Amino acid sequence: MKKIKTVIVDDESGGREALEKVLNGFSTSFEIIGVAKSSEEGLERILTLKPDLVFSDIEMPVKSGLEMIREAQKSYRFNVVLTTAHEQYAIKAINQFDVIGYLLKPIDLDEFYAVERKILERFSGSPESTPIPSGIPVVNFPQKIFLPKTGGKEAVDPADIFYCKASGPYTEIYLKNGEVKTVSKPLKSTEAILTTQLGFFRVHDSYLINSLYISEIRNEGEAGVVVLNKNIEVDISRRKKADFLTFLESRGLFFR
Repeated sequence: MKKIKTVIVDDESGGREALEKVLNGFSTSFEIIGVAKSSEEGLERILTLKPDLVFSDIEMPVKSGLEMIREAQKSYRFNVVLTTAHEQYAIKAINQFDVIGYLLKPIDLDEFYAVERKILERFSGSPESTPIPSGIPVVNFPQKIFLPKTGGKEAVDPADIFYCKASGPYTEIYLKNGEVKTVSKPLKSTEAILTTQLGFFRVHDSYLINSLYISEIRNEGEAGVVVLNKNIEVDISRRKKADFLTFLESRGLFFR
């Protein structure tokens, strides 16, 4: 797939530089063809350069990023990823625009990779063919995965996994039979195998859960708690909550 022509719009130099560093240093999917330091300049860049994708800050003086996007899309259609320090603004904007996703500042690499996967799905038109960031194995939705056991490996059905927990450079995998398996890969790599297509979702930097076992979602703590199998409570990160609810809704498991 050819590189995605990208424009960055942010009135803060730190925001522009951080995003450029992430796009250039941690991905090979994007070609930055323009950078703008205001919504007025962003509008001119978009209409002149005609990018495939725009990363835009929401809160900017004179004209907000949303106003800029609305005006630009009267003349030219493009895809949008929002950047903001305030999650509530992004959630509200997602209901107004066809937005691929959003990134909270400061940008977290795991969250960037999650948004990148959505971008690549949108541009490839095929989730199954979506490239995975370098360092993560590419797989085709396994019916079985092999976990370590004494003297070898054990085949496990992903449906038998309750949840996975980050443990430094390792991942602890909790099975419905009560066993806990530890694999020598970080949670990010495990997430690339136990995908959303298989019903898994990373609700927190430390937890990847199987939606098959959700019995309750409670509005507690920072952003909420998801209960698995009626007795396992896992915190939901505020950064992940909106995407988690969208994921549930896409699977017919949740209605707003």
